[in-house]
Amino acid sequence: MGNYYPVYKTIWTSSSFNALDSNGKLVYLYLLTNNFTTQLGVCRIKPSYIATDCGIKEIEVIKLLKGMHKLKIITFWQNENLIFIHKFFRYTKGTIKSPITLSKALLREHELLNKPELWELFSAEFSKELLEITNALKDILEKNKKNGNAEKIEDLNKLISEVDSL
Repeated sequence: MGNYYPVYKTIWTSSSFNALDSNGKLVYLYLLTNNFTTQLGVCRIKPSYIATDCGIKEIEVIKLLKGMHKLKIITFWQNENLIFIHKFFRYTKGTIKSPITLSKALLREHELLNKPELWELFSAEFSKELLEITNALKDILEKNKKNGNAEKIEDLNKLISEVDSL
């Protein structure tokens, strides 16, 4: 992941974001932009790290994360220090321009995090984005077929089938 991670200003008009107090907003913005959050909005981080970086007591961070979980802003598996950020792409959309890069990130994360509940949430939350990825990959495949690039065709077919199987 790069060092630059923009957050769209529409976050400030979100009712769920505005339901948070100032520390909650800080922690949520931290989740969107910290080094532990993947390109897919999955974050494996200890609450103590969040507390240190945000200047908030760890017990308060845990309380805030549980509150965000109840509001369905995130899903928080406390015992695993794992967080899934709902609507991640809404606020960070466009950070990955290439469907190939995004699909490879998806497959890498899926392999690293063997947590079916997480991937069910991801698929439900981002079904539109997953369809867009698949369609973009198919467009790239068609262009490569026209150009006769057999090596890329094989790689793209494999990538499309792997993404479709998730």
